[in-house]
Parts: sequence; structure tokens; C-alpha cells
Amino acid sequence: MSHGLLQESAYQNHELISKFLNVWEVEELNLVMIKGWSIGGEVLHEKYGIMLDRVDKHFEEGSRLSVYIRYELFDAITVSYLFKLFKKLNHYHRKEKKILVNWIVQETDSEVFDSGNDFKQLCEFPFFVIVE
Repeated sequence: MSHGLLQESAYQNHELISKFLNVWEVEELNLVMIKGWSIGGEVLHEKYGIMLDRVDKHFEEGSRLSVYIRYELFDAITVSYLFKLFKKLNHYHRKEKKILVNWIVQETDSEVFDSGNDFKQLCEFPFFVIVE
């Protein structure tokens, strides 16, 4: 009986882990994808810090970057890193780098939708809020 409970608990933990923040970079496609629950302290600092450094390294030789963002949930720490990311992307856009951001949101998630539209106002490059 406890074996079944252990399996159920492991499954639930896997489901939670899969919802947390994932950041993928596909260099050959000039693509960054950010997806999931962006909440919690140190993990966010590490993941976003690495991502911001990689954007700089990407533009040492690269001339374009597409960013796809699909949050289910995010916190104030995430907002501060998004400000840094969009400021950095504005900088590279002014240096004639081609940048595109797609902010993907569930139709029923008005907070994430509104946040995407707020960020869009800060960006000098194409930024689309896409409702699924």
C-alpha cells in the first residue's frame, strides 16, 4: 500500500517540477524559449542571470534573436529580470540587431495578458501578445 502512495507522490512532484521555469536556447535557430511558473528565489536568479549573459554572448556574433515567453505564473523577481531583458534587447535593437518577442498567454489569464501589454509598451522592437 505505501508503495502506491510513494508512486503517486513521485508523480505529483514530477507534475510540479515540470511546471516550474524552463529556459531553452536553440542557438542555430536564434531562439530563446521561456516557459512555466517563474516563482522562487535563488533558482530564478541563477536561470535569468545565465540567460542575460547568454544574450550578450549571442549578439557578439549573432544578428537576430526571437524570444518566446509563455508564463503560467510569475512573481516580482521575474518582473525585474524581464525589465533587464527588455532593456538589453532595446540596446541591441538600437545597434540594428533584429529582435522579435512573442508573449504567449492563455485566453483566460487576464493578468499575464495585461503584463504582456505593459511590457510591450517598453519595447522598441516587435513584441506580440498572442492569445491561445
